[in-house]
Amino acid sequence: MDWILTLILVGTYYVVLIPLYFVEVNLCKPKKNIMLGVTVPHAHQESVEVQAITGSYRKRLRIFVVILGILGLSLFVMPYMSVQITVMLTLTLAVILGSMLIFIKANRALMALKKSSGWQSGQKSAPVVDLRALSEASKPLPRIWIAIPCIVAAIPLIPIAIELVRGSYDWEQILAYGATVIWIPLMVAMAEAFRRQSGEIVGAISDFNLITTRIRRRAYMRMMIASIWLLALTASGIWFEMTATQPQMILLALVGILSVLMVVYAIHAEFAVRRAQEKFTQLAGDTLEIDTDEYWIWGMFYYKNGGKLLENDRVGMNMSMNLARPLGKLSMGLAALAILAMPFIGGWTIVQEFSPVTYSMEGNTITVTHVTSRQIDLGRVTTAELLDEWPDGLRTGGTAIGTLRQGRFQLDGIDGTTWVALRTDETPLIFITTADGGQYLFNYDPVFTHLRNIP
Repeated sequence: MDWILTLILVGTYYVVLIPLYFVEVNLCKPKKNIMLGVTVPHAHQESVEVQAITGSYRKRLRIFVVILGILGLSLFVMPYMSVQITVMLTLTLAVILGSMLIFIKANRALMALKKSSGWQSGQKSAPVVDLRALSEASKPLPRIWIAIPCIVAAIPLIPIAIELVRGSYDWEQILAYGATVIWIPLMVAMAEAFRRQSGEIVGAISDFNLITTRIRRRAYMRMMIASIWLLALTASGIWFEMTATQPQMILLALVGILSVLMVVYAIHAEFAVRRAQEKFTQLAGDTLEIDTDEYWIWGMFYYKNGGKLLENDRVGMNMSMNLARPLGKLSMGLAALAILAMPFIGGWTIVQEFSPVTYSMEGNTITVTHVTSRQIDLGRVTTAELLDEWPDGLRTGGTAIGTLRQGRFQLDGIDGTTWVALRTDETPLIFITTADGGQYLFNYDPVFTHLRNIP
């Protein structure tokens, strides 16, 4: 099983690294006369100076990706899962920050060349709107495509309500479900915000603007619908996994497959929009130049006082938040914090894998300590038996890192769900059942000696 998890980690890393290279290197090609985040007039895009900057950028990016690609292979020789996770997350952070720094360096070089050469457009910052393209972009999305996945995501609310009434709820389970489903209204809001955005402007020919707007709008809306469906299925899968049976495992496998397909589609859609922007910019020629470079920090971050909260990315199909707005600053800060926290998340897994699991017992209450402590009131114990080895099984909620197993598991040869807190390499194990139907599995410890059926 460990080698499968290693393959998943390595695969996840390269799914970030390889597509990022092609997305970033594609920014050298002019789209709406924008190259590396800088508006470059059509007449100068093939100049020696511009090509030297783009060539240097491609070379640096290629060397960077090759080095990070080789470092990713080191995951195969690391013996501990938590160390693998930490290294993978650290390398992923390096990929994100390193590629940004390489892009910023090229962007600043190209911007300096533009200023020194006097290439600023006479229509700098002009608010240009194509009414046909704007009208096309404002067509509403059919609500049925949003309503159905929302209904699917809401299905677990029924068993959640029943558990709350009975008082047998599990907050970890509810929070895992809620943390997933809460993104659905955000996706709906983003789709609605995009619907209200301005159309594409690739030149003075309205037909080209209209076609490019249609391509971009269709790609973005389909991406939002796919995201809503994926979140809905994931939320349902997370909930029903807690009482895992084969149908639920099939559902979770389906969610995994859909996740891969969505990544593939996202990359395909992004490049479809970029190709349209590049193609119709070339067909339109240099008849209209819109220069909004002053509103884009390093060609990446949108900052405009008095501007809308969301603005279309100049290249591709996505949107950027206006950092001049308080909500934009807050969102960027939270995103930066989440990205920078990745190595620390890995560090937490190291603490979990190498911290001991200890037990103490007072009356019918067991205190299990592993990083933090948890008390379990066993009530009346009906059986307690020793197992010579870890029975293996499916994790339905909790942690499985290296030899550590903690949380809810469906174990082979044991009906129902068992709460586990142990090291699989420390045997024997003690399997406890209680009068109220609870099942627990721990490493055998002297504190359990007085339980019935233990010699």
